[in-house]
Formats: sequence, structure tokens, C-alpha cells
Amino acid sequence: AVLDAADAGFEGAMREMTGDGADVVVAAASTPAAAALAPRLAAVGGRVNLFGGLPRDEAVIGVDANRIHYREILLTGT
Repeated sequence: AVLDAADAGFEGAMREMTGDGADVVVAAASTPAAAALAPRLAAVGGRVNLFGGLPRDEAVIGVDANRIHYREILLTGT
């Protein structure tokens, strides 16, 4: 299946396909939106990799620390 992350119903469609979320999420697009979205797509115990670096003036993103903690998500960068 192919889903467009720019579509308004993307997260809902992804959850329909995966149930709880994806086991592995790779944010390879160099955009703050992609990096911020990635942890929201991960299942409990899922892994998130921020593969694409961000421009210096847009490098700070908001991440829900409770989501990372309580869903036991592993967040890495490459």
C-alpha cells in the first residue's frame, strides 16, 4: 500500500492498516513536519529513526516525551 503523508486522513489510514502503529518508522524527508510526525506513527515498543537531517534554522521539533516514555518508543538518529 502507498499512503501520502500530506493527505489529511493519513494518520487514520495508517492506523487502519497497522492497528496500533508501525513497528519501524523512518523519517527520511528533511522536514520538521516529517520528524515530528514519525513518533506519532510508532506502535508500542516501536522504533523511530530520524534519517534526514534538518536545516539549522528548523532543527528544533516538538516531540511528546510522554508518548516516547509510555509507549516505550526507541528514537534514534542516523
